[in-house]
Amino acid sequence: MAKRERSTQAKAAAMIRKHLKTEYPHTTFKVTSRGFAGGDSVDIRWTDGPTTKEVQAFTGQFQYGNFDGMQDLYEYTNTRDDIPQSKYVHCQQGHSAAAYRDMVSILNELRNWNLQVDENAGYNTIVDGDHHTGNGWASQEIYRSLITYSLICTECKAGTLPADKFCPQCGAPTPVTCHLCEQPTPARDTAEMYGHRYCTSCYLTEVEYSAIR
Repeated sequence: MAKRERSTQAKAAAMIRKHLKTEYPHTTFKVTSRGFAGGDSVDIRWTDGPTTKEVQAFTGQFQYGNFDGMQDLYEYTNTRDDIPQSKYVHCQQGHSAAAYRDMVSILNELRNWNLQVDENAGYNTIVDGDHHTGNGWASQEIYRSLITYSLICTECKAGTLPADKFCPQCGAPTPVTCHLCEQPTPARDTAEMYGHRYCTSCYLTEVEYSAIR
């Protein structure tokens, strides 16, 4: 019996899986593929580790294009012949309880909040202290902040946590990410002007976490 040839989405998933294992050896990725009526997809899930943007910088090339909701049609704007592709490549990052608690502690100190983590819940949730900030709920700020943190040491690729000033594996300083230009700015390199510390890449936004990390 002839061996069944793998689908293009399965081939794309295999290439993505191999790259992520090499690039982030200390992070566990679950990369699967599936076909369905009207298309196919590659689904990537992981906990902590690199940001979604960092992963998408590589995986984006494997997606044929994008769905245009205004016109209700899929536009093939990225078709390539040199690599296998899929109609959709989904990235979904989760965060561990340790990373969530770290970010709550950082925001409590930074914003003078009193968010309390529900230690008995089977998922990350706030049990007390949540309030509206004028820009959404305080608990929403936890995830908005977490997704900007690359929880990967830039030197040895080991996993880190938001409150780590140094990599627990090799001791290298962990970077702070500027929320405006999204460039990693090591806390030791931030510039101080008028008593505040600013990103050394754009100098336009205060690096609020640099005093804590």
